[in-house]
Amino acid sequence: MSKFFTVFLLSLFLSGCVTTTTQAPDPEGYPPPQAFNSYKVYKKPPPLTVPDSQKADFVLVQKSQNKMFLKRDGRVLRSYSISLGQNPVGPKLERGDLRTPEGRYYLNYKNDDSQFYRSIHISYPNEYDIARAERRGVDPGDAIVIHGLPNDIRDRDIEGYLSPKNWTEGCIAVRNSEMDEIWSMVDLDTPIEIRP
Repeated sequence: MSKFFTVFLLSLFLSGCVTTTTQAPDPEGYPPPQAFNSYKVYKKPPPLTVPDSQKADFVLVQKSQNKMFLKRDGRVLRSYSISLGQNPVGPKLERGDLRTPEGRYYLNYKNDDSQFYRSIHISYPNEYDIARAERRGVDPGDAIVIHGLPNDIRDRDIEGYLSPKNWTEGCIAVRNSEMDEIWSMVDLDTPIEIRP
């Protein structure tokens, strides 16, 4: 094989490595599917700026309806279909029972680097949960959050993925676009009540 031919083949190969294809922009602003893998999440949009008058002062979860409501002064601002723990009936009793807690808590920590897009931590377990677990001789569990989808999945890929399917380990899951809205409309220390 001549030296010229080898250089020619090498230049063709290398040009293929750097050539980019032009795709029509996604209407939802997402990058093309090849930009995703199980280790890297696509770039999150910056949080929205929401005036205090439009922020929720209370979050209500109705487990039996697979619904979550953001409320202000008793009025519903937003409602969302949600996924719960895989064992959705009844309160969370111990670590690993795959149940979503029931009771009154606070949203006390935001994580912008979650394995599930973004997440807001719920203050489970409270004193009642801890005392109940101690009486039963079990660990009540923790790390219960409202979160988006796993980092290798995006909203438009999961039509019908959320409701009524319950797939979390006890958390409350919404679509990523909804998580962005919740993130912006709910400040830390906002009370949340999770009802059966």
